[in-house]
Amino acid sequence: MKAVFLDYDTVSHGDLDTSALSAAAGDLELCDSDDARIAARVHDADIVLLNRAEPPQDGEPLLEPGIPNLIVTPHVAWAAQEARQRCLDEMAANIRDFLAGGRRSRVV
Repeated sequence: MKAVFLDYDTVSHGDLDTSALSAAAGDLELCDSDDARIAARVHDADIVLLNRAEPPQDGEPLLEPGIPNLIVTPHVAWAAQEARQRCLDEMAANIRDFLAGGRRSRVV
């Protein structure tokens, strides 16, 4: 399972523990904000995480049928370290539940 966090640098200042997220997602790539590289980064991802990255436009939609799973996180870059960590931990719990066939915090 490959997961990519498109704009991880907008959430972390090097102060967050990503071990639970890595364990839940498997192969986790933490990316900096680079809107020009979004389409390439999500190309073979099973799970896409983002904070405030803009989906590609003009023929390169992020929400296309070829991307089976998309997890969109709330904008938390301004929040305290504890809130940002809690957000990562919730994403990990949601991924674990999704992979187990559960319906925790699922929006369809």
